[in-house]
Amino acid sequence: GNRLLPKFSLDATVFTKLCESWKKFLVLKLLGKRIGFLALRDKLKSQWKCSGGFDLMDVDNGYFLITFDFEDDKNKAIKDNIDTTLVWILFPNLGMVYYDDSVLLTIALAMGTPLRVDMNTANLVRGRFTRVCIEIDLTVLVGKFYLNGKWYNVEYEGLHILCASCGCYGHL
Repeated sequence: GNRLLPKFSLDATVFTKLCESWKKFLVLKLLGKRIGFLALRDKLKSQWKCSGGFDLMDVDNGYFLITFDFEDDKNKAIKDNIDTTLVWILFPNLGMVYYDDSVLLTIALAMGTPLRVDMNTANLVRGRFTRVCIEIDLTVLVGKFYLNGKWYNVEYEGLHILCASCGCYGHL
């Protein structure tokens, strides 16, 4: 072989033994906008209310590894996954005739709990798409809607890695 390009392979039993120590970790992936490390830690403490403590380690690309002092806390965190979030939804190519807060909030109600219409949309500053802030259930993403004889797509800002058709994460 080439000394400048060394190749290695591990025996399967060695690899299995290496993997054992990683089973104690919980992997967390953040979707959408990034949040600071300390803010995330505080949010998780508040959400999980663990009996013991936990350690949070940032890995990369929005991934975190978490270890818990108690297995029960880990199991509770797994069961207590966060299925809702606030997100801006976009309706590309929606005719500007529909740029009315009551109409947009009614349409957005089919995707989640609408909170407000973006100021640029409300003030007719932009015409390519509308933006509405909603609270959504991440397990039930609506991909399109039908309005007056035409289908319109729904885009979830910052959640492009979630498939609106099947709800799966990370496939194309």
